[in-house]
Amino acid sequence: MAITQLVEPMYELTGYQKTNLLYILNKLSDAIKMAIEKDGTLQLNGIGTFSLLKKKARVGRNPKDGSALQIPEKTVLHFKMHKSLRDAFKK
Repeated sequence: MAITQLVEPMYELTGYQKTNLLYILNKLSDAIKMAIEKDGTLQLNGIGTFSLLKKKARVGRNPKDGSALQIPEKTVLHFKMHKSLRDAFKK
């Protein structure tokens, strides 16, 4: 889903101007990034939790020829959906 696809539902829920909503939604990713860089985690009540996970270095396989590859350690962004949101999609 593109950010622009969120503008219409947000407009229907709030009645705010679409240009203002688009600006806010575009800045949301920057705000999330800044919060995670500061604290390492960000919990949005009713939505879920963003956190940073360190993946250990490991040996992988090249799918073309099957040769071994060393995959370096890296940090990845992890998202865990809130239970109430997860349950809403079970219906």
